[in-house]
Amino acid sequence: MKKKISLLMAMIMVMSLAVIPGFGAVPRDDGLIMYATGSVLGPATPYEIVTARKNPANAYGQFDAIQNAGENLFYSLASHEYTKFTFADTFFNIEDTDLLTDMQFSEVTWGDTWHPEAALVFLTGAKIGDIDTNVPYALMDGGHGYFAGIIWNKVGIQNVAALSRSNVVSTFANNYDVETRAFIDNTYGLEGNFGITRFRIPEEVVSADGVILVDITHLVYNMAGTTRGSTYSTGEDGYDLDAIRVYGYEPPVISGTIDGVKYDLSGNPITDATFDFEIYKWVDDEIGDLVAKAQSSDGDFDFSQPGDIDDVSADNLVLPTGVYYIKEVNIPSGYDFVNFIIVDGGTPGEPQDNGAWFTIDSAQQQIIINAINQKLGNFKAFKFNGEEEGQVGFTDYSFDFVLRKMVDDIPMDYASGHSLMDGFGKILWDLTDTEEVEALEELLLPTGYYEMFEVTKDGFMLVGTKLITQEMDETEPTELPGTEMTVPFMVMEGSSIQIEYSNAMIYHDETAFAYFGESSITLNTLRNNNNWGWYIKTEDLILDVPYEIYAAAGQNILSNGVLVGTVTFHVMDNMYYYSLDFSSYPGDIDPFVIQEHLGVYKTAGEIPRGPGLFTNLVTVDEAGVIVLHLVVSIPVVMPE
Repeated sequence: MKKKISLLMAMIMVMSLAVIPGFGAVPRDDGLIMYATGSVLGPATPYEIVTARKNPANAYGQFDAIQNAGENLFYSLASHEYTKFTFADTFFNIEDTDLLTDMQFSEVTWGDTWHPEAALVFLTGAKIGDIDTNVPYALMDGGHGYFAGIIWNKVGIQNVAALSRSNVVSTFANNYDVETRAFIDNTYGLEGNFGITRFRIPEEVVSADGVILVDITHLVYNMAGTTRGSTYSTGEDGYDLDAIRVYGYEPPVISGTIDGVKYDLSGNPITDATFDFEIYKWVDDEIGDLVAKAQSSDGDFDFSQPGDIDDVSADNLVLPTGVYYIKEVNIPSGYDFVNFIIVDGGTPGEPQDNGAWFTIDSAQQQIIINAINQKLGNFKAFKFNGEEEGQVGFTDYSFDFVLRKMVDDIPMDYASGHSLMDGFGKILWDLTDTEEVEALEELLLPTGYYEMFEVTKDGFMLVGTKLITQEMDETEPTELPGTEMTVPFMVMEGSSIQIEYSNAMIYHDETAFAYFGESSITLNTLRNNNNWGWYIKTEDLILDVPYEIYAAAGQNILSNGVLVGTVTFHVMDNMYYYSLDFSSYPGDIDPFVIQEHLGVYKTAGEIPRGPGLFTNLVTVDEAGVIVLHLVVSIPVVMPE
């Protein structure tokens, strides 16, 4: 023992470290005080220590060991080669201008004739640097962790010179190759009935998660002189620890301020509609909790605040650090969302769709949310009968249309439409990107280039089109006539578009009959039959020879009608059949058959009055008369 003390004292004589004040890493917060809650023990020492003092749990919790307290209220550090104490959370190097302390050790020194006691202090899980940028301490000083200095008892602090205490620290620092470390000396104070060793952690340390204490009382007990260090009992004289107090830390809430403005495509604030927004926390790549709402009715956003979601009345929004997600909801009719542009510190970001992210990551950060909407264009279309005076729609025909939007110069189907047979010419639309039948009389269109075209319908021709447009700043509409099936147009913000198509039939539906020349017998010669048309006796019928077909030959006057084609009769399986040929009809457009009725009867008296009732049920052997009735569509001569 004497050799160890002599060696130590010799080293103290040649080494010393400066004692400097510390300023701490984080503010002191008495609401975050922690005491030891657990421990890990090193090997037991051979010292004869009272059993009750060997329990490290005696040093858990708050200060409680006062003079004449029981043995189970404090713990002898000398009972084990080392003792590690742990806490509920990480503790920090704190700013404490009042007590100048980061850790407080309540120690047991009763009486006036006691000697110095001391223990080495090592930190586990130490972080080096500053509160914002730090790294784990990678070495193991003395095999334990970060060597932070020495705690002394009351006698050591009050009766051993500060320089001498510093030299002891320097001796161990040299052993651990950390002699340049800036250690800070202890101070002593009273807190009620408790004696407190006030310990400072070197300033380079930000935080730690545990403390290891190694008793060295046997090396320093006589440093206060013979009056206080003449004797040393290994059973009682080690550093007796009542409790350890450390401080946790909650980072201050760093917040940013959010403002917002609602613009149209021209960069003007929108003041004629109300827009709603919801702001969510963004957590793990998913939408988290709703933290605030916003609303714009005069261009500027009003906000609610976290904790009072529905009171949308604040001029701006204050949010702590984090990633957030904003989307526009309940978009008013007549408007379409365009994009968000988030301005962070005066720098605009890239445009984002409805569902945009922004990040608060620094104090006093300024975020401006620019939400851009466009006022949609109003579009409607009509189909009129070009053969009628004025704007008269069809009542017996419907027409089909397609509306396309130009996307990267490629026409993409936007809606399909059909005209009503209501006499007013309305065209109803169904949007292509939905499966529902909307039957919309008007479409609200985003700005862009479009084209509308009519699907060709047999029997009709386009007479003309009219494109009627009116922009928001115009007082009178502009009309542009056309003659093409496809009508291109451009939608500006808030513009009004109307397209009118006029068509005329190129066919008329007419009644027609086969005409058998001199063998023809008129139907109106039959009893109770005043229809025009002809039939023939089968004995006069010449098979496989064409007969003419006349349409609209009222009163059986051929000059009143139109020769539309020919019919040829055949026999197969003892039944009459026929074939039609319209190739002889003049012009480029042939008639076509809508209805056809062949009547074969034994006698003329059996021919029904209505042509639609004609039947072919009699065999060739029994047949006496044949009549052929058709309904044909024939071309109409269009006006010049």
